[in-house]
Amino acid sequence: MRKGAILSDHRCRVIIASFYRLSVKLQSRRKTST
Repeated sequence: MRKGAILSDHRCRVIIASFYRLSVKLQSRRKTST
């Protein structure tokens, strides 16, 4: 595998993780607001 491919895969994982955290935060806020 090329280093570039590994870096891109790592970036994708980081982006997915960040989006997952944001969605969890939004869900928690909705639960507390209701």
